[in-house]
Amino acid sequence: VFITPEGTVIEGRAGPGLDLFPGLARYRFTTPQTPGRRQPAPPHTPADPHRTRTADKHARRRAERDRNRRARADGRCIEPPAVRAHIAADDAATHLGDPPY
Repeated sequence: VFITPEGTVIEGRAGPGLDLFPGLARYRFTTPQTPGRRQPAPPHTPADPHRTRTADKHARRRAERDRNRRARADGRCIEPPAVRAHIAADDAATHLGDPPY
């Protein structure tokens, strides 16, 4: 007889638990082998050890903003269609006068 912590009485042999969990019979439990001595991981040496990923990200974004500013100043900037439509709508609304329209 085996009584669970919840108070349920289970008739039969409680032994290694195979009567409660027959699926455990499929598993073979062994003592794990002791692993050999681990080699330490090689130190991570980035190409530029003075800049972090965040600094790299900020540098990329700063360069992109500079490129965009130069393109707008030179007139080489082609606005996306959604931006062009927004600008056109703003230009068309100027004849309506002061708010509220």
